[in-house]
Amino acid sequence: MSIPEDVDPLPARSMQPNPGGALRPDHVLGRDQLIADYWRTLQVQSLALLAPRRIGKTSIMVRMELLAPEGFVVVRRNLEGLESTSEFAQVLLEDIEQLLSTWKTKALRAREFLAKLGVVELHKIKLELRGVGWKRLLERLFDDLEEQLEQHDQTLVLMWDEVTLFIAQLINSGQAGDAMLLLDVLRAIRQSHPRVRMVLTGSIGFGELLRRLRREHGYRNRPLNDVAQRSVPLLQAGGAEALICALLRHADQALEPAFINELVQVSEGHPFVIQLLVDRVLQQLVPSRVDLRACLATLMTPPGDPLDLNHYLDRLERELDNQAAALARVVLDTVAASPDSLDRAGVCAALPGHPRDRVLATIRILEDDFYLRRNQHEQLEFMLQFVRRFWIAERGL
Repeated sequence: MSIPEDVDPLPARSMQPNPGGALRPDHVLGRDQLIADYWRTLQVQSLALLAPRRIGKTSIMVRMELLAPEGFVVVRRNLEGLESTSEFAQVLLEDIEQLLSTWKTKALRAREFLAKLGVVELHKIKLELRGVGWKRLLERLFDDLEEQLEQHDQTLVLMWDEVTLFIAQLINSGQAGDAMLLLDVLRAIRQSHPRVRMVLTGSIGFGELLRRLRREHGYRNRPLNDVAQRSVPLLQAGGAEALICALLRHADQALEPAFINELVQVSEGHPFVIQLLVDRVLQQLVPSRVDLRACLATLMTPPGDPLDLNHYLDRLERELDNQAAALARVVLDTVAASPDSLDRAGVCAALPGHPRDRVLATIRILEDDFYLRRNQHEQLEFMLQFVRRFWIAERGL
């Protein structure tokens, strides 16, 4: 699969602003080269998509399904709202049987296992498997699946959105043991079934979850060490411009280069911010590029939080213990307020009252969780400058 440009070579598009809404596959712009790279990875291994919130991971999966190469079949599901591993096994059985029905067959081993438990019909019932029954069901289901994939010379890609929210739900509801076992089982499935791939995403970072499981439940395994972890970048300039032009065309607005360039700069190439800014600025009688920064400032100011920026404040308390969260805030304060760019050594020097090893470990956590990044000179900066401005304002720096 080869796409030479960052922006797909299709006719000029027109689309209505839809900030936060589900996008049609043909409305996911500027991502085709990235998607081609992801499909190249999926030729050999599974994939975890890592990114800040609202960057467009779900939309990318929607378009990935449309652009699946020959020899791949896709089953996509959002796991948010699932409450147990039994429920996960049930919806996976339903998804797989729907796929198998296209090949005029069923998950015979899985159905035989359920029949021994007295379960003949799953329609309109909630499956509750005691102990590790859900694990046994998954094992038999993937044995059924592997046989059919081999027969039809296909590779299955299971695209699961909000995996991490589902795992977090298990932990929060007293099912941490099942959460850890599920992570291990999914890794074992990937290892033992060469025609199965997984694409895993979520609003909560995988690093956050694994740190919590290690800290609170003594988990020591590395369930993602066979998965290629890829960061989903912000839109490049060409992709951002394509999205902006499509939104402006729908409103019959002139495609003025100065306006488009300013919007690319103000939004930092963040697709959700582009959608919000265009939606807001088009509400004015005479949209102008001079209004864009004021619109962004309004979006960042209470009441309301359309950019969901309070997430950056709340998640530290939610995902770290009190001591670690306090140090994370100090590090972010230091980077945000410093008049000069600081590398890691500079941050350590600015915080002489904190152990160097703990400061460095905290910086790594903040990089993993998309608060900070390193520039080409190894200096630390906020990944998104509008988040830095929000942090400065909220922290009174």
